[in-house]
Amino acid sequence: MRLTILILVTCLLQVSASTKAQKISLSEKNASLETIIRKIRSQTSYYFIGNTDLIRRANHININVKDVSIEDALNQCFVNQPLAYSIVDKTVVIKTRTLLSLSQLTSQLNGQKILIKGKVTDENGRSLQGASVKVEGTELAATTNLNGEFQLDVPDRDAVLLISYVGYEVTRIKVQEGGMMNIRLKPQLRDLTEVVVIGYGTKRKTEITSAIASVNVNEISANASNNVTDALQGRIAGVTIESSTGAPGSRSNITIRGSGTLSKDGIGPLVVIDGMPFGSLDGLNPSDIQNIEVLKDAAAASIYGSRAAGGVILVTTKLGRKNTEPKVNFNAVYSSQSIAKRMSVLNGEQWTNLLNSVGGNFPAYNGTNTNWQEEIFRTAPIYKANAEISGGSEHFLYSLSGGYLNQKGTIIKTDFNSANFRAKSVYEKGRVKIGQTFIYNKTGGRTLPPGGDQSHSNILSALIVPPTVPVYNPANLPGGWGGVNSGMKNLSNPVAILNSSDYRNNNSSITADLFAEVRLIDQLKYKINGAISENRGFGNNYDYAYNDGNVILAKPRLSQNAGYSSSWLLEHTLSFDKRIGLHNISLLAGYTAQKDTSNNFSANGSNLPNGVYSFASEKSNQSVGGGLGNVKRESLIGRVSYSYDSRYMISGSIRRDGSSMFAEGYRYGVFPAVSAGWNISNEKFYGNSGASAFMNSLKIRGSYGLLGNDQIPNYSTINGISNNLNFATNGGVVVGAIPSGTASPHDLRWEESKSIDAGLDATFFKGKMSLTFDWFDKTASGVLLAVPIPLSSGIAGTPTVNAGTINNKGIELALDYADEAGEFSYKIGWNMTSMRNRMTAITIGSGNQEFGDLERAKVGHPIGSFFLIKTAGIFRSQAEIDNYKGSGGQKIQPNASPGDIKFVDFDNNGKIDNNDQQYTGSPIPTFETGLTATLAWRNFDFNLLVQGVFGNKIYNGGRIWTEQMTAYTNLSTDVLNAWTPANSGSNFPRFTLADVNLNSRGNSDRWLENGAYVRVKRLELGYSVAEDIAKHLNVGKIRAYVSGQNLFTFSKYKGYNPDLGNDGDPLKRGFDSGGYPLQRIVSFGLNVSF
Repeated sequence: MRLTILILVTCLLQVSASTKAQKISLSEKNASLETIIRKIRSQTSYYFIGNTDLIRRANHININVKDVSIEDALNQCFVNQPLAYSIVDKTVVIKTRTLLSLSQLTSQLNGQKILIKGKVTDENGRSLQGASVKVEGTELAATTNLNGEFQLDVPDRDAVLLISYVGYEVTRIKVQEGGMMNIRLKPQLRDLTEVVVIGYGTKRKTEITSAIASVNVNEISANASNNVTDALQGRIAGVTIESSTGAPGSRSNITIRGSGTLSKDGIGPLVVIDGMPFGSLDGLNPSDIQNIEVLKDAAAASIYGSRAAGGVILVTTKLGRKNTEPKVNFNAVYSSQSIAKRMSVLNGEQWTNLLNSVGGNFPAYNGTNTNWQEEIFRTAPIYKANAEISGGSEHFLYSLSGGYLNQKGTIIKTDFNSANFRAKSVYEKGRVKIGQTFIYNKTGGRTLPPGGDQSHSNILSALIVPPTVPVYNPANLPGGWGGVNSGMKNLSNPVAILNSSDYRNNNSSITADLFAEVRLIDQLKYKINGAISENRGFGNNYDYAYNDGNVILAKPRLSQNAGYSSSWLLEHTLSFDKRIGLHNISLLAGYTAQKDTSNNFSANGSNLPNGVYSFASEKSNQSVGGGLGNVKRESLIGRVSYSYDSRYMISGSIRRDGSSMFAEGYRYGVFPAVSAGWNISNEKFYGNSGASAFMNSLKIRGSYGLLGNDQIPNYSTINGISNNLNFATNGGVVVGAIPSGTASPHDLRWEESKSIDAGLDATFFKGKMSLTFDWFDKTASGVLLAVPIPLSSGIAGTPTVNAGTINNKGIELALDYADEAGEFSYKIGWNMTSMRNRMTAITIGSGNQEFGDLERAKVGHPIGSFFLIKTAGIFRSQAEIDNYKGSGGQKIQPNASPGDIKFVDFDNNGKIDNNDQQYTGSPIPTFETGLTATLAWRNFDFNLLVQGVFGNKIYNGGRIWTEQMTAYTNLSTDVLNAWTPANSGSNFPRFTLADVNLNSRGNSDRWLENGAYVRVKRLELGYSVAEDIAKHLNVGKIRAYVSGQNLFTFSKYKGYNPDLGNDGDPLKRGFDSGGYPLQRIVSFGLNVSF
């Protein structure tokens, strides 16, 4: 550390505050202007914009210069040309040469100047602060103010303005006298000179050779979104986002290019926020984000090594612009949310009549008709506000923001709130650049407690508690809650549980990053980056005394837990970038070290006195627990990139990771990757071909690489000791002990993921349309899995082992088209992913092994595949039952009666049992798609996202309880159509409480449903108040909008929500056990800037 400080201080003392001007050397005879431009571009950081046809028709050039400025080189190139040029910032604009008019000549001779006023807006008419306005061919320039306005003295009325703004096309427009010039900029439509953030650096998009997806933050309705992951759903090819639950503040599961693990916690992508590799999208305010890049293949992600097996998401937060006044942006949103769907269940009268008709002995219907869904569901508000102030000078940029969210749950007695603060700044002068990011996030809320019995969530209880049970019954003390009557199944009152169980949590996190970068020489940079993260959490679960007829809790009980975790990171990197003629070389080398520490404890107590909320009063019924962990990592990283004439590119990277998670001798892993690309459209033959007329750019690329995963429990390879049976000897009692059974094999190694990618990038119709296509093949080997030890060993445990191999293979396609007609502009985007997942090997044990029960990991099938007994309809007659025989002539279902379900004897042994479970479908979609549309007309803007998922199955665990007909619970109204001799055409099995045929068996595909759906995920309509009105109110911009989320879902699935994530567990994906339903949200927002 002392050496690092010494190096940094020495560099700071020695560097100069100036940089050399970029020099150009050219020696060409009879060269085309296009060739000259390419050579200048290879030697400088300047970009060129102009009409390709005009450039190709320009006169050929003879030039021989050495170490001259770009202006001197261009002046020689444009002598006797029908074209002229001008330089705006780092962009060379080429246009048709115009002759000097008489008025221009007169004005210049007389020294007259004309005052021009104007206003610069974006494609939607919103003011752009900090836009550059320059008079073509001169040094006269101005910058727009907060309202997008400028004024400038020009030489004459024929002067031409060049207006530029980051992310927009340079606009060339002739000046207009006597009024306000209204200048609307067009966004850059897939400009391949765009700079893309990659791991530990940036790269021009045209030279990217790996699979990286960039998200346009302006299109994700960040102001209306409550969390980032939800806003990204359906927008990125190859990225699957599933809602694990609809609970307030819940997170979504992100999977990039398929699941490659069997871990119950899954492998989510590594999230890197402003260079900090221990960030979380959940704690980030969507309004704070500037850019999002998703690194999908190994070539892009391997620089992050052992934690990149699930892909990498790079997030860059907002920062002010140079030479701009402080700008304040305020956004407020009010939302109303509701659960759009209700399950159709029996009312009180239907239930009483039906159950009494099949053997029940319940009192006649007395008018009690409790709709339990309406008792626990509600329409709930969301309040959200955030503010940001940003700006900058020539050398210092800053951004400060804060936000608050208060979300009431759509299930009673649940809520969530969060507050966050972010500060980011960068100082750059000469060769020195210093920056920092600070993020604070605090969350809290009341969570949904588990159900009052072992089998049902509170949502399922609301479906099956009989409607004749009242919500309240003063006779049931304590609490006065209504409960089930004699004869009914023992079920808990969900309203009683939700009111009596007060489960709350509070969490806070701080993440901070500080870096310093020094340009040692023009091409060599040293950067030191340090980051820390600290998280604290506290949970308090208090159960009041209550009696709901099923559970009687005579005295309160309390459970508390607290946890603390921290991480620090230190990185040193050296980067070298050099252009030598047409050759461009980029080198990176670095060292990183990280330490993660965690500590937690828990305590439980029961029989507390009423009104006492601590453990101090009762000591005899308490228990405690806890744990701690310490993980260290260190890494060496390297990357080499080379391109020739922006035509041929190759890149290689390597990372050597060390992790204390593994035993000595197995702690280090090496993760290399290589990629290459060819910009075909930069070839001379392509420019002369007919294809260039409509396909402006074409690049092909390919990559291969290796990623890793070390996400296993701490100290997995260390064997612990557990208490066992004591035994007596002559010397006394000996305390028994036994190995804990949790220790993994000493040679436990990294889970590795090999990835192959082939891709194509193209733009059409002068950049209006873009296409990105990828084919990928990703294989995870040495998959980490906790496997139970056989009971015959005499010990119990589930050590983690390298268990198998999983393959994901598929294609991705993304298409965008953008254009404008007059005041109307639009952009349409479509993406799709088609993927196949397979378990290709199991590497432990012997024989035809598989993991799981209803959902399994089995060789040759997708992980989490459903293995169930297939049904073959309903027996319509006794003759059908008698004729359904095995190979030995025996009846396969001898206990069946007409109206019972016919099951398939898969193993042909003449009987139906668990051995007849067979593959019946996968929870993993085979096809996912998203359609986006962004429209703007005058002051109106419109945003649409439609998401689709196909090819997956869902196991509807709720239907088992509402349709099994084996107990006196409430049932689905579908049972009213059950098979009877008079209703023999029904496909719904007969009503039978005895169920000797096991129609209700849980391991049949009766409960398996099509999980495909199409959803109108988001729709937003906005209106920006006219600029003159906003100016009169002393504000820069006022925009009001209405937004809808999850408005309509089209699906055959019978449950509340077909979008199931189940917290990333691959062996529980697609299993609906009655979780918190997803909400439909309608929002009203106001955005104001000053």
